[in-house]
Amino acid sequence: MRIGRARETARLGLDQGEANIRTHGAPVEDMVEIEGQTYRVMLFSNVVDDMMCLELWDTHDTMIASVNYHDQDGRMTFDGLVQGIPLGVVEWMIESARKRLPPKLPI
Repeated sequence: MRIGRARETARLGLDQGEANIRTHGAPVEDMVEIEGQTYRVMLFSNVVDDMMCLELWDTHDTMIASVNYHDQDGRMTFDGLVQGIPLGVVEWMIESARKRLPPKLPI
């Protein structure tokens, strides 16, 4: 989990203290296989930008795609970060983001 936070810190150009403020709690990491390829999934809350983030990383530590849920207006945005993302990966990201990103309100 520290690796994810370190990557987020480096990607955003933040020092460790700023990164701890930006990411609420430890990111959730998991592995998934899509169309025969293994990917690492990261799910975390970005408190500075007021959003939830779902990221997909390949085995070479390259972020492939991300989906962000914006708390302010409920929008979800998709960013494909490399060329040639398989359609199955895009579909998985959309389905997973719809299930995992919007906040679940208690009934």
